[in-house]
Amino acid sequence: MTIYCDSSSPFSTAPTFRRWCRTTTRLAQPLAQTLLAECPGFRYLKLEEPLLATKLVAIREAVKEKVQVLEGMAGLYLMELVPAGIVGVMPGLAIADALDVVFKLRAANKTAEAFAIYEKLLPFIVFSLQNFELWLYCEKRVLQARGLMASPRSRNASLTPDAHSVRYIDELADRILQALEVAGLSAKAA
Repeated sequence: MTIYCDSSSPFSTAPTFRRWCRTTTRLAQPLAQTLLAECPGFRYLKLEEPLLATKLVAIREAVKEKVQVLEGMAGLYLMELVPAGIVGVMPGLAIADALDVVFKLRAANKTAEAFAIYEKLLPFIVFSLQNFELWLYCEKRVLQARGLMASPRSRNASLTPDAHSVRYIDELADRILQALEVAGLSAKAA
């Protein structure tokens, strides 16, 4: 879980925040209420866990929607959580524009159109989230396929994908380029 607040909030020194850091990554509605009471600048909450819809609704009701909730698993739970009230997603840069289109379609109840694009993105999201280093590589590989990076390598990583994984990542990148075209987005840099 990540918590966002405005610059005027003394959030990092709040007793509740310190208490949360020592306990759990699961946030119940009473804790959200306490955080809001102790930290008036508390504005956004990024949650990164499965089966979150019921908890999301409870948190939104508990804080009377003064705190907005973001899905923080690169869009993995986007389709499930838009109807429950998330206000955004925290994806990587490579498919952020496509997920924005999916989010807006889903929010407008254009479910079939949203799934048509999302279904092309989901294998990439699932595969890349297996490991953070793999996620970084996958993101960079798609950015390279889109003409936005010259190379997916920018530092010494602790994980280097094998040839089979690289081929699969390239297949996923091709599917993403197709999804971008379906979404009316430019697959390549201008």
